[in-house]
Parts: sequence; structure tokens; C-alpha cells
Amino acid sequence: MIGAAPLGTVVFAGMALAGLSTGLASPPLAAAVARWIAEPRRPAANGLINAGTGAGIMLSGLAVMAFASAWRELYMAFAAMGAAITLWLWLTIPPGRLLTDAPTGPAGRGQGVVALGLAGLLMGAGSTAVWTFGADILQDRLAVTDRGIALAWIVLGAAGLTGAVTGVLTDRWGIGAVHWLALGLMGAALAWLAVTGPGCWGPLGVMALFGAGYILSTGALLLWGIAIFRGRPDMGLGLAFLTIAAGQSVGAPAFAALSEARGIDTALWAAVLVMALAALPVPHRGARVVPVPAA
Repeated sequence: MIGAAPLGTVVFAGMALAGLSTGLASPPLAAAVARWIAEPRRPAANGLINAGTGAGIMLSGLAVMAFASAWRELYMAFAAMGAAITLWLWLTIPPGRLLTDAPTGPAGRGQGVVALGLAGLLMGAGSTAVWTFGADILQDRLAVTDRGIALAWIVLGAAGLTGAVTGVLTDRWGIGAVHWLALGLMGAALAWLAVTGPGCWGPLGVMALFGAGYILSTGALLLWGIAIFRGRPDMGLGLAFLTIAAGQSVGAPAFAALSEARGIDTALWAAVLVMALAALPVPHRGARVVPVPAA
């Protein structure tokens, strides 16, 4: 749609549709993981799927640096990749048989939904400082060039690949500990952004910390949701995505208003505080993603 768009309104519609893609695709993938992958490997599989966000950001940044003026062709290429991956999943996810330990029972009681909702809402709100305003901050505050901004997003995406180990970390330390670690990384990135000045390493360091923290955080929240709704992993994952998106919808205008009223430094430190508050609601001690016996 974007690649062939004749008008700006069509571009905006395509961007809105692209923004929905992760939320639409992830719950079915979580359900497929629960049905077709053995229980000990599920957290690692979900973490690897979530880390694909980082790979996509890195690939997009590299493509923009290499073919900055060919944006229509790039969008067409990405659309073709999406179609090919969809066909691949269609052909490789087997129909019919379920694994014996797949969670076919009813959804969990939903204990901890409020805590998960608050954590996702606050994390999403704080993350808008980079996702929505990061490029403007780098350009206006730190005098980063357009090419440097593209490089910064490549670094963010590359650091986000560490999210592939989210499942391994949650198995070892628990979802709560990984949740705290991820929020600490993002809080440190936002604080660094508030105090750093023009130069190469500051912006790149900020984006590396934020990228690693964000993908770890989303992975931990998704696994938290799956742990709550053990019989309906798609529901748990969908709830986590919904709260993060809601937080970003609220956080973006709030950050903009505070930045205009009190300055960008105050807005960044407020985002750090929001990340700290997001660490208060946590899953029960030692929470893990465990199977529910078949009904």
C-alpha cells in the first residue's frame, strides 16, 4: 500500500495498518508455539520471535542507508518478504496433531492481570521518549545527522537481538528479575540521553541500551501474560501488547506536552521516573511459563 501510494493519505493508512501488524501476528504465533513446540522450548521460542523486532529495525536502517531515495522499492521489498514469511508459516505449521502437553485446558484465572496491565502501560508510556521522539531529540539536541540517526536505529535493532535470550533468562532468574533488568536498561538509556552532549558514542550508547532493554521488556511482559493465561497463550500475549500500545498512546502526547512546558530534560527525567514506577508491579516470585494439563 505504501510503496504504491498515490496520495499522502494512503501512506498514512498504510502506516496505520503496518502498526497493527505486530499485534495481529503475535497472538497466533504464540498459540502455534504452545501447540507445536515442546514445553521446555516454548519460552526460548517466544523470546526468539519477539527479538525479530530488533532484526527488522536493523535491516530497515541498513536499507535506508543504502537506498535512501528508493523508499517505494524498499516498501515493496518488505511487503514481498512479509508475504513469503506468511506462506512459509502456512506450509510449515502442521495441521491436526497436538503435542500431549499443549495447554488445551481453559484459560487461567487471570490472577495478576492488573499488575501486568500497569507494568505494560507504564513501560509503554516511558518508551515513547525514544520511539516517538528519539530521532528529533538526536537531531535537535545532539546535532546528529540523518545518516547518524539511521546508524543509531541500526544499533538499537542490533542490541534488540539480545531479546532472543529472554526465555533463557526467565527460565533461570524468573520473569520478575528480567522485567527489572530490562526496565533498568531503558531507564539508564533515558538518563544518559538527558545528560549526554553532541558526539558519536553518547547517542549510540543510548540506543544500544534502550534497544536491548525494550526487547527484553516486551519479551518478559509477553511471557508474563502467557504465564497468567496458561490455557490461552494468545490471550495473555494479546493483553501484554494491548497495554504496551495503550501506554504509548498516552505517553506520546504527555511527553510532548511536558517537553513544551518544562523542557526536554524534564520530560526525559519524567520518562525515567515512569520506568522506575513500571518496576513496582511484578509477577509472583519465581513466575515461569508452565504447561496446563489437558482437560
